[in-house]
Order: sequence, then C-alpha cells, then structure tokens
Amino acid sequence: MTYWQLNESSTDVARALLSLGMSPGDRVGTLTENRPEHVILLFACAKAGLTLFPMNWRLTNAELVEQLILIEPSILLV
Repeated sequence: MTYWQLNESSTDVARALLSLGMSPGDRVGTLTENRPEHVILLFACAKAGLTLFPMNWRLTNAELVEQLILIEPSILLV
C-alpha cells in the first residue's frame, strides 16, 4: 500500500464513520487481529477526531466485557 492509497482509504473510512453519526471525541473500539485495515482505521479516526481503542483479541470474554464497560465505545468494529 502506498502513502497515497493509505490517505485515500483513511479519508473514505473517516467519512463513513462520520456519516454513521459519529462526532469528534467519540470512541471507536476494535477487536481485530493485526491487519492492514487496522492502520487505515487508525488514520481515519485521527482525521475524524475520533479516539481509537484497540482491544486484544486474545483476551477472555470477561476481560473484553470489562474493557467495553470502561471504554464505552460508540461503535465496536470486529
């Protein structure tokens, strides 16, 4: 992926998140493995003024629930 592609993709994702009704300061939780899409989301959140909270997919269900309660994300991407 080139920097140009990263910029274009992250702008598209930022617009999509904002079109879902998210506003600057909202929290985006993620539960993903290491993937290129996660980097795109990181830049998209920065562009949209959103806070990204990556969660470790290796945690137990109880640990994930505890994190979700603490984080209170507006959206969770899996």
